[in-house]
Amino acid sequence: MKTCITLLILCKCTLSFSQQNVYASIGAINNNILTVKNLNESYRSFNVNEKVIILQVENKAVAGRKTDTSSKVAPSTQQVVRKYMVVTVTDIERTEGAVTSIKISRNLQNAFYINSDTSVQLMPLSSQWNW
Repeated sequence: MKTCITLLILCKCTLSFSQQNVYASIGAINNNILTVKNLNESYRSFNVNEKVIILQVENKAVAGRKTDTSSKVAPSTQQVVRKYMVVTVTDIERTEGAVTSIKISRNLQNAFYINSDTSVQLMPLSSQWNW
């Protein structure tokens, strides 16, 4: 009986923490429509009515740091890195199966920048986090 209960608990834990590897790099933002530049849907896809996080990141941090210097991000953009916003996906446009744009539930409250120093990433929030 003890072995059966342990096995059931292990199965539940394994199913609860399955890999979620899906993210998108955003190429443009027009009100509440995000144009997808690069997309990784290795283990699952984005879904309508799913909560996602829009995240402003430093490009050089995404590419990986080789050295720790102050020249990584221009001072004028340092304050915008690390912005985020939680929204709901309301529509997904696909062309020949590939996601081209994602419509979100509202316009962005923060200014998100897409340039040589910073980029915008989109990632789903796990339902386990209860956002």
